[in-house]
Amino acid sequence: MPDFESKHRPHLEGLLHPGGELVGLSAATRQQGMFKGGAVAIGVTDRRLLIQPLDRRGDASGEAISIEPQEIESVKAPVVRAYPAVIPG
Repeated sequence: MPDFESKHRPHLEGLLHPGGELVGLSAATRQQGMFKGGAVAIGVTDRRLLIQPLDRRGDASGEAISIEPQEIESVKAPVVRAYPAVIPG
């Protein structure tokens, strides 16, 4: 089974403008409603973000969205808390 980067990098690189370079790749979840969500692949270039929706199997699904810096109105990041693992014994 291919890892995330080898699976999605070729597709996202195919969406780049001539001379563009994919400098980063990540996965994220998105909430679409109270009980509905999904996953996306996020490609990062020096000029924009490429957001590719993924299906349940992690395959590209639908059209990718291109976002340029001036199109970003706000950013909200959740607080991430790490809890120590509890090992019985």
